[in-house]
Amino acid sequence: VASSAPVTQIQEFEPIVNVPALSSFLIISVVFGLLQLRINSVSQATKRRSEALESLRKIESLQLSTTDVNRPTEADVTRAKAAYENALTDELNLRTIIPGVRIVAPNDPKRDDEERAAAKRFLGWTDKDLGIDEYDNEQSDQDKSSDSQLKDGEGLSSSANFLLALLGSTLIALLWTLSLDPMTANQALDAADQALSSY
Repeated sequence: VASSAPVTQIQEFEPIVNVPALSSFLIISVVFGLLQLRINSVSQATKRRSEALESLRKIESLQLSTTDVNRPTEADVTRAKAAYENALTDELNLRTIIPGVRIVAPNDPKRDDEERAAAKRFLGWTDKDLGIDEYDNEQSDQDKSSDSQLKDGEGLSSSANFLLALLGSTLIALLWTLSLDPMTANQALDAADQALSSY
């Protein structure tokens, strides 16, 4: 005896890629990877600068202390100065992501008084050559005095504030987008369209 009950088809599960989540993950991963590469490059540039400075100090010391044949020539000193200048310039350029946004990692030559003094002594650089403006000098003076507090209006640069606001708004939009349930999102959007069309 055959049953007359209707046979229902079993739906198979089909995986669906959440494009907004995937694209935001890829964007964050790429930016994070690029930032890590930049930080590693800064670290290597810092090592090169330190080695070049140590070599320059050693050559100048040998030039002043020895009088024999092993004494470094003026060309050796010039090459050592050029190597130090190139290493310092490379590091400062790598630390700047965009104007106003810098990677302030340990051993920053802008913040280290010994490095600033070395650049002034060996290369004849000024604070402006190092990329230090009056705001940076005021900021370092404020950092040194433990009891001073930041004045109103000081803090992040305007480009850093803009990037921070852009990042915050993007993250909020991403949070909202990812919090929508795909099954109920269409119903909510349809209800919103109906509400707007009734006006």
